[in-house]
Amino acid sequence: MTPDQRTAAYAEAAKEFNRRAGRDTGSSVAEQFDRRLTLLQDLLYCRLHGDVQEVVGKDSMLMPVSELKTQLAAKTEMAIFEVAESRSAADELGIDTRPDDWFARWLARILLGAAVEAGALARLAEYEDQAPRERLLAFTDVLARVLPESRRAPLVLFNLFPLSVRIAASIALGDRVRAAAVRNEQLEMQPALGDCTVCRGQLLTTGKQCPECGNPVWKFNWLVAD
Repeated sequence: MTPDQRTAAYAEAAKEFNRRAGRDTGSSVAEQFDRRLTLLQDLLYCRLHGDVQEVVGKDSMLMPVSELKTQLAAKTEMAIFEVAESRSAADELGIDTRPDDWFARWLARILLGAAVEAGALARLAEYEDQAPRERLLAFTDVLARVLPESRRAPLVLFNLFPLSVRIAASIALGDRVRAAAVRNEQLEMQPALGDCTVCRGQLLTTGKQCPECGNPVWKFNWLVAD
């Protein structure tokens, strides 16, 4: 998508969000969701693919025939899961997401493009009916099929990821207090994340990651630290 196309997409998304949610912040909301959730996809793929190979070695039996095709499939599944988690977070923040399931479809178009495939919508519908833990397990099962090396990643990485999505959603929707509370949940889950001398486990500005620990999707050595 070219910069002009992205600007036009944000403008169209902003109009729908403002109309549906009764707000006037749609442009910022759309851009924040896109930039923050896309970064999370990029970082999670890096952890599950590049970092796994670096730590445990490259297993030719697990490598995809076409890495580019596999990366696209994996990030598509990550985006679908992000939409489901963001919908849940938006519900908790008082956004009425349910009429016509508009919010999920709206965010899916931002992350996946205007023509969201029927299969993606079907998986979104499945996630909607699942409790958070069940939804996470279903997500990790899907990832294991499209990205087999993800089975070797630390379990805590998957437990932290939905919370990172909820932080992104909270900030996009203008509630940094809620975002900070969710970050505290992550620090309680893995206290070592607060020991980074660069970011100290704090929330980062849009589009940024910590070069030391990897915040908001942490490097393996920070996930297994005591």
